[in-house]
Amino acid sequence: MKVRAWDEDNKKMIYSDEMQGYRIDIDKNSELIMYREETNYDFSQLKFNFISLPTMVSTGYKDKTGKEIYVGDIVEFDDTGEEGYEYREAYDIKNVAEVELYMGRFQLTNFAEDDTEVINGMNSDWCNEEWHDFMSEELAVLGNIYENRDLLPLEEKAMNIY
Repeated sequence: MKVRAWDEDNKKMIYSDEMQGYRIDIDKNSELIMYREETNYDFSQLKFNFISLPTMVSTGYKDKTGKEIYVGDIVEFDDTGEEGYEYREAYDIKNVAEVELYMGRFQLTNFAEDDTEVINGMNSDWCNEEWHDFMSEELAVLGNIYENRDLLPLEEKAMNIY
């Protein structure tokens, strides 16, 4: 399983293959968490402080450029506006969304444009094969919610996501 975590103090993303000074564990709610180890020498005693970091799991998919897609990534994809947009220049659009894990399923949320063909398809009867094809062939990772908040819709930028 591939995971990553945002280390706010050091302003960097830590990936599971770069684990020196970090640990992965399961918390009391069975959530996967990553910790940063800090060594503190206090009165000749060695103490370890474990600082919990926001942890994101890989979806197992790669975007159309071959980049691993993680929960918390901000992705872009081709989309089509709702009915009635056919005669506007913006009918064919580039939509942006955040990848999240919800009730055991990877999904997209926080869309830049809602009520579009892709969103309506995902909310209706897309089968697993259609979802798999979309996740592995249509998405392009633009960034993530910690390093690239400016890519999110305005109302999401204002939220404190740390």
